[in-house]
Amino acid sequence: EVYTAKSVKDAYVGMLWCILSCAREMQVPGMEAFHYPELLNQTLHANNRQDLEKGIQALLQVLKDQTRTRERELSPMIRRADMIIREDYKQGLTLDELAERLRVTPEYLSAQFHREMGATFGTYIRDIRMEQAKKLLLGTEKKLYEIAQEVGYADPKYFSRVFREQTGQLPADYRKVHK
Repeated sequence: EVYTAKSVKDAYVGMLWCILSCAREMQVPGMEAFHYPELLNQTLHANNRQDLEKGIQALLQVLKDQTRTRERELSPMIRRADMIIREDYKQGLTLDELAERLRVTPEYLSAQFHREMGATFGTYIRDIRMEQAKKLLLGTEKKLYEIAQEVGYADPKYFSRVFREQTGQLPADYRKVHK
């Protein structure tokens, strides 16, 4: 099947929008300096595949550079802590448990974590849980209590309250509005 130039460009714009949305949600530093209108204009006025690829390659290079910069800025201990948190946030991981696994004191881990990540341990885990909850709300038909359990909240009412504090909407309303 042969696609029209418009449908190919529309697909590229959709892909760029997804990448930019993910970068924004992940709070990739430096993205505020990226020129979205210029990239969109370049995509819409592309005459061939190479022109389309130039724009996406530029965006991917910015993301790659920012990711490398952030990884270089994090100490090995905090990188490992981040990896453990992302793997085990559902199980109710505590600062004390994480510190024990990393063989440091909770006080030291807390101070380093806040210094390097720019957020407290509790805030960081909550944000990861809310990120995942949003994905589950929009990408599945699971019930709210199932999503609450899946992201590490035993009490669905507490999950809803935290979700509303973060997004300004109850989970069910978020699902309706954003789907």
